[in-house]
Amino acid sequence: MNKLILIFAATLPVLSSCAEVSGSSPSVAPIPESETTTYQCNDGRVVSADFENDAERVVLRSKGAIFARLNAKPAASGIWYEGQGYTLRGKGAQANLTGPDGRTFDCVSN
Repeated sequence: MNKLILIFAATLPVLSSCAEVSGSSPSVAPIPESETTTYQCNDGRVVSADFENDAERVVLRSKGAIFARLNAKPAASGIWYEGQGYTLRGKGAQANLTGPDGRTFDCVSN
């Protein structure tokens, strides 16, 4: 029993050093409900991607008209959306857009 009390007493300073020092937690910026990114693709197409973060989907537009709505998929890193025969994958400013015909276009955000 004395060993247990001694071990507890020895670890108490270590445990107390883990306590919060300033009394405030770090602030985290909220994720915007939606944001728009414009991509220039290697076929000359300009694609506007309206990322609806709260709905976990993206709406793709070309020349102002919606051509696909894609749902988020789990990605290890970057983005991955699929729907209506389209796939949008990317990381940073780079993205690949694959259409229903299987062709893939390399795109870069502005």
